[in-house]
This record gives sequence, structure tokens and C-alpha cells, in this order.
Amino acid sequence: MYALGRGVPQDHIQAHKWFNLAASLSSVLALTQEERDLAVKMRDLMTSKMNPAQLAEAQRLAREWRSGQSETLAPDVPEKPNPPVRYPVERATTGSGFFVSNDRHILTNAHVVSGCADVRVAPSLSVRVAALDDASDLALLRGPEDQVGAIGKFREGRGIRPGADVVVIGYPLQGVVASEANVTRGNVSALAGPGDDRRLFQMTAPVQPGNSGGPVLDTSGHVVGVTVAKLDAIKIARVTGDIPQNVNFAVGAGTARAFLDAEGVPYETARSSDTLAPDDVAAKAKKFTVLVECWK
Repeated sequence: MYALGRGVPQDHIQAHKWFNLAASLSSVLALTQEERDLAVKMRDLMTSKMNPAQLAEAQRLAREWRSGQSETLAPDVPEKPNPPVRYPVERATTGSGFFVSNDRHILTNAHVVSGCADVRVAPSLSVRVAALDDASDLALLRGPEDQVGAIGKFREGRGIRPGADVVVIGYPLQGVVASEANVTRGNVSALAGPGDDRRLFQMTAPVQPGNSGGPVLDTSGHVVGVTVAKLDAIKIARVTGDIPQNVNFAVGAGTARAFLDAEGVPYETARSSDTLAPDDVAAKAKKFTVLVECWK
């Protein structure tokens, strides 16, 4: 109604609020994948029609509505702290993550932090797991005080398209390769993952163990996805007789934003109107990308 002005005055702020709520509460509302995708698409369309102040107001209204409806929609469950640390512990695995708000929120993959006795962000500072969604393989961490510098801003408006160039930042193969953030380049090859899963997109940018949870960026340096996985080359070779090259996946920005919306995270978006050199994109992203350590 608000999007088209049918029966009520046209209001992009109110339209964004309701599409945002539909996307972020899709599991509670039992929406189909198609209905959820439509809500995400319409929310992004409304975003493209608003200025930053209007977008902030729409996000505020959505957060207030969720807060007022929390008892109706779901039981009020307090946040669970990380499991108590049992010493001695040692670093078991590593992944990547990136700051998405000035309130110390870090986005990463759920599989990076699941089952950890302690989760740390370099240089070995313990952080709290604030939320975890196995279905989308996303997790939200709350970083230490005074650690936020830059934050990753999500691409505003039209989503990434097949063939578009992307840059991947992360911390792969810790202890084997350089300890600093690693940069790879590629392009989007398909807007779906295995089994036509629309929560994911496929890309050719090389990734290695440890890249999971890091940002995927467009040529303006804005986040379009979260690196999540690569095909198991050995298993595929057994089936096809050939080793796949550069078949990697990322959680799409729409799914990531719906997760952040559900958690009330005040992330930012920006128009991708400038084209930066890959090294400039990398320099920009390194300021908000972090190494995530799982200690067991």
C-alpha cells in the first residue's frame, strides 16, 4: 500500500519499514522463499528512493516495532553468553569477519564460531557471540570496547549481477601464509548456490580455509556478500573425474542484511557510483576486516 500509495498516501519510509520486517521475520511469519525474496527486493527498491536520513528513520521504526512486538512474536529469551572457558585451551580454527556497525558488531559465518569455548578477534581479544543462525550460516559478534575504526557499508540499490567484478578480503591459512589480510579478485558467476539456493551466489575469486566470514566487495568497496564456502574439490573429482577450479560461494547481501535487521543492528548502506582500483578497494576493506579465532 505505502509503496504505491494505494488507499494511503505514498510513503517510502513506511513501505521500507514493513518490507524490512517481512524480510527479517520471514521464519516467524512462515513466509516462503519466494515471498521472502520479494520482501528483500522491495525493501532494497525503497532504499534506492530514500536519502540517508529517511533510511535511518525507516530502520528506527522497524526496530521499535520489533521491540514492541517481541513478546507476541517470540518468547523473550535472554542472550546466552559464550560457554565457560575451560583451560587450557588452544586455537583450533580461524576465520574472518568484518565490522558492520559503530556499536562494535562484527559479522562472520556461524560455522566459524560454532562449538568454540572462546571466540577471539586478533590480537587475541575475547568477544561475545551475540547471535547465530545456522540456516544462513551467519553469526554476529560483539567486539571489544574502543576497537571499531571503519565499518563495512552494504551496497545500496540494485544487487550484484553475474559477471560483475568482486574483491574478497580475509585471513586464510593462518600459520602457513602471510598473517596479514589476504586479497583475491574474481567475478560473480551465478546468483545461486548449490541446489539453486538463492541465499548464496557463486564467484570465481579464489578462497582458502580461513576466508570464511570475510566480506565480498564490489568495485566501489561496498559489501555484496559474506564468503562462506568452496566446493570440496576431491569429492567433485570422484564424481566428475575433473577437479573444479574457482567454484566458491558467498552469502548474498540481502540475506546478510535480513539477519542484521532481525538482530536490530544499525548497519549502513551506500550507493556504488564510484569505480575504485582493486588495490584501493582492498585498502578500504582491510580497515574493517578482522581475523576471528576459535579456541577449544
